[in-house]
Amino acid sequence: MKNILKNFKRFIKNGVNLDFTSDNSEVDLNLLNPKFSDNLEKSFIKDYFESSINLMRISLLLGILYYSIFFFLDLSFPSKLTQLLVIRFVFVCPFVFLIFLLSFTKQFHKWWQQAAVAATVVSGIGIVVMTVIGPVTAHQTYHGGILLVLIYGYLLIRLRFIWASLAGWLIQFSYIISIVFFSNVEGKIIKDYFYILTSVNILGMFGAYTLEYYSRKEFFFRYLLQKERKKVKEANVLLESRVKEKTKTLAQDIQKRKIIEEELRKSEAKLRYIFENTNNLYYSHKS
Repeated sequence: MKNILKNFKRFIKNGVNLDFTSDNSEVDLNLLNPKFSDNLEKSFIKDYFESSINLMRISLLLGILYYSIFFFLDLSFPSKLTQLLVIRFVFVCPFVFLIFLLSFTKQFHKWWQQAAVAATVVSGIGIVVMTVIGPVTAHQTYHGGILLVLIYGYLLIRLRFIWASLAGWLIQFSYIISIVFFSNVEGKIIKDYFYILTSVNILGMFGAYTLEYYSRKEFFFRYLLQKERKKVKEANVLLESRVKEKTKTLAQDIQKRKIIEEELRKSEAKLRYIFENTNNLYYSHKS
């Protein structure tokens, strides 16, 4: 029992280490905030932004489109139609479109997650406000819109786990507080909404965590592959350098050998000449 409690405390304190390699210093993913070591984390954040920014832009535009299309729900409440349209087309859609335009600025990579959170939360709170100002019959109509925003934030807009969770729970708390204090809704309905939103948030957190986990895993394997390629490249460069040195040395040896052979041929020719002339002189003197 003591070991179980000890392991549980360690789990709460340190989270879950998802060790992709035997070297635990390379990968340290905490349960609540998965992250690598400092240098690797910076590389991952840069890579995640570059791989996500286009999908985020598309998601923002689709979000504006869906948010605009669902204005037909507002037509069911003509007495509140102007207010509902102002929230939808004066505040929420322009704000999300502004985030889309800012995504093309050079410094956007530094705060793109916060911007995506803002777009998600503003979209969710916009529906919360429309739910509150609308009649009681509007609650069920707009309730599905809040669920769609939560799903959108967790799975489509490429929010990292910690930021997606922050956006989701902010929307839920704003919704519950607004319903409790500013709307005449039965307690049973509030409990049902609370249960549904909590379930969606928890499932969304699992989804966001899974997406980030596999993104990190894929990045880490690419990182290891790049390291191995770098090692192979360095080994090839070193091998080529040594081959060139050996080739140069061999060429020098061959050149020296040629010189020696040429000297030997010259020496042989001189000896042959001396030998032949010596015989001639000998025969000449003898005669």
